[in-house]
Amino acid sequence: MASVKAPVTSEGDQIGAANSSSSSTSSSSSSSSCSSSSSSDRGKKRKSKKKKNKKSKDGKKKRGKKAKKTKGKTAKRVLTPEDAITRYKRVLEAVNKGSNKTAAYRAVGVDRKTIADTASIAELHAVNPGIFQDIRGTLKKGETLLRFSEVCKSAIKDKHLEGKVQELKMNGGLLSINPKGK
Repeated sequence: MASVKAPVTSEGDQIGAANSSSSSTSSSSSSSSCSSSSSSDRGKKRKSKKKKNKKSKDGKKKRGKKAKKTKGKTAKRVLTPEDAITRYKRVLEAVNKGSNKTAAYRAVGVDRKTIADTASIAELHAVNPGIFQDIRGTLKKGETLLRFSEVCKSAIKDKHLEGKVQELKMNGGLLSINPKGK
């Protein structure tokens, strides 16, 4: 039995040795194939990244999103009634040239509400400059433009100049704008 076990053991050793040599050969070949395949995988990944950065399928370069450019001027703070009239006239000229009101406000760099709030100053100046100059003389230093606009609005109502204002609005001499919610 010992002789039977010895050859089996020796054969097992030989088989084990053969297996180990074949497994080492296969493992070395598989490890070399793994290392070569992993290096080729890395190369493929790198190549695919380069392709993404260069061009898309259309043949055009990909670009990131760009920020929108704002059209129009930056707003200038208006402190005097004369400045408010000038600003109103610039919007009126833009509308008369063919722009819609929204585009005109954007071109001048002013909000719709700002023009609507101070429109009565320009309306009174257009309808009756004499009354405007009288009220302008009463303007105190530090008084707000909105407060002066309210005084002009009440002067238009008191002097019964509303008809002339509406007529000029219909003819295009004034903007047809009214404050919302009032």
